[in-house]
Amino acid sequence: MTMGLDIKGPTNQRLHKAVEDVWKTKLKTGGFNSCLKDLEIVHVEENRVISRVTLEKNNANSNGSAHGGFLCTIVDCCGSLSVTSAGLETVDNGVSTEINISFMQGCKIGSVLDIESKCLRIGSTLAFTEVNVFSNGVPLATGRHTKYIAKALEKAKAMKQQQSSQL
Repeated sequence: MTMGLDIKGPTNQRLHKAVEDVWKTKLKTGGFNSCLKDLEIVHVEENRVISRVTLEKNNANSNGSAHGGFLCTIVDCCGSLSVTSAGLETVDNGVSTEINISFMQGCKIGSVLDIESKCLRIGSTLAFTEVNVFSNGVPLATGRHTKYIAKALEKAKAMKQQQSSQL
């Protein structure tokens, strides 16, 4: 059960698979995403992803609490997954143009972080997301993430056209 997050109805199986597939592919490329290698996709609906990860020592600051950079990475990666849930189901679904975050509370190593990611809007060139991080129902951080998606939209459109021409 995810504490502090309202889950209405069953997960959208098609979108859940798309989000998981995109995440698994991103993890295979290595790099910075690996600090979220244990991220679990819990629930997916259109424009919204609920996920969970446990705070490990390597993602903590010197006080034994979640490092701000780790929480920013959650906003970045999980915001991108919410864009996938909004229908832009490609691994390369844009690049970050802005990320901001407010830190409200600390948490200890071993804490389970529940993450709600929402895609607020997809326009012709930009996507806007909001990510909220909780532990035991207590808000830890909230962030917004803006992505430039024009090239990703073009790529997705070309892929759909190619798939439909093969039918």
